[in-house]
Amino acid sequence: MSFWDGISEFLNGDIFGYLLHAAEVAVAILIFGVVFQKRKKFVLRIVLTLVLFLAASTALGLLLGKYLPYFRYFISFVLSLGILPVCFKANYWDELFCTITAVVIQNLSYSLACIVAAACGWDPVEITLYSALVEAVLYVAVHLVCFRICLPKLKTDKGGFGVERISLIILAFVMLLVVYILQYDKQSLEAYEYFSWRIMFIVFDLLVLFMFFAMYDKGQLKKENEILDNMQRSAATQYEMDQRSIELINIKCHDLKNQLESIRDLSIEEKDSAISDAENAVMIYESIAKTGNKSLDVLLSNKCLVCEKSGIRLTYVVDGDALDFMNPVDIFSLFGNALDNAIRAVADIEDEHKRVIRMECRRRGQFLFISFENYCEKNVRFRNGLPVTSQEDTNVHGYGMLSMRRTAESYGGVMDVQFRDSIFSLSITVPIPSDKAAGPDRPPETGRARPAA
Repeated sequence: MSFWDGISEFLNGDIFGYLLHAAEVAVAILIFGVVFQKRKKFVLRIVLTLVLFLAASTALGLLLGKYLPYFRYFISFVLSLGILPVCFKANYWDELFCTITAVVIQNLSYSLACIVAAACGWDPVEITLYSALVEAVLYVAVHLVCFRICLPKLKTDKGGFGVERISLIILAFVMLLVVYILQYDKQSLEAYEYFSWRIMFIVFDLLVLFMFFAMYDKGQLKKENEILDNMQRSAATQYEMDQRSIELINIKCHDLKNQLESIRDLSIEEKDSAISDAENAVMIYESIAKTGNKSLDVLLSNKCLVCEKSGIRLTYVVDGDALDFMNPVDIFSLFGNALDNAIRAVADIEDEHKRVIRMECRRRGQFLFISFENYCEKNVRFRNGLPVTSQEDTNVHGYGMLSMRRTAESYGGVMDVQFRDSIFSLSITVPIPSDKAAGPDRPPETGRARPAA
């Protein structure tokens, strides 16, 4: 027997078959490890784990090949369940989720490679130079596509993706066992209805991936709704706090006016100083908005004070009566999120002439038009029609826009966001209920917050 004949015999032998299958499974699983935190002495752990896994998979595969042949490859999957827990820190359901997903992708790659090999006239169980090259390229391509789709979703979830899918994980585990058993006598091209079985295995793999990751969007929506609900509750609490603050300001201003009466008997020097101090204190009353809508008055009064302290000019034209059909907390949340974003965008602009925010809220026929406009020196990236948050913690930030859009849509309206020539604009159009469309004959309230001197 020549050297090359010996190599060919080894490559087509059981030992290499078990070793290759275990190696493919291990590589697929370890790629998913990027979503988990590494354990201490990671390199040593991963080397020892791979050596033990490959050796145990090969040895048990040879043993089961004689006594329980239907489970000879399934044993590699069972042993692979320990790879992620040994090398990474994570919830075990998350690790199980990723392990099953990786094995399904490996099985999908193998089934596709078998079909391509059979279509080219090669026996899938016999390794040749050409078949090995084609299968390797196909294997890499399938893994790149699958991981490109799956990994970003897992990274965004930041854990907990397995716990929410426990029933699916258990079902997929059982289905994998069935598939491994069914594949036992379906390896050779001479097997009965070979192509039909391979297509069925591919459909199974795609079905599992779809079940696992199609639920991702549902889980994300649930998570977003929970955050938005919490934001709504926080807005209600903040509205009550700001309302009390405005009431205290009104009381204080009233007291200050009374104090002006008591300083008439002071000397000229004392009187001038006291009057000046009192007038400066009363000037805060100019920041109290009177738009005709109590919720918006509370919010605008608060934001005007913030803008004055931050050197920001906030101008607004508001028909507060046009907002009567909206829930006060929705008004507070919608306008509050928009103004907070605008204030954050202009606060760090060096040119004071660009630290300007314009807001408008008017009734036009059967519709309510709301718009915000401000300078923005940073480049704004969009995803799904909304700006991507520039804040580092995406778990906390980035939901304000979602909250505003959800509020607008809850009233049958739409929200549009644009960014052109360093101008950021946000507009909302909401239909006004027929019984509120007419509204009182009252001109819009105009106001502004001047930067503090």
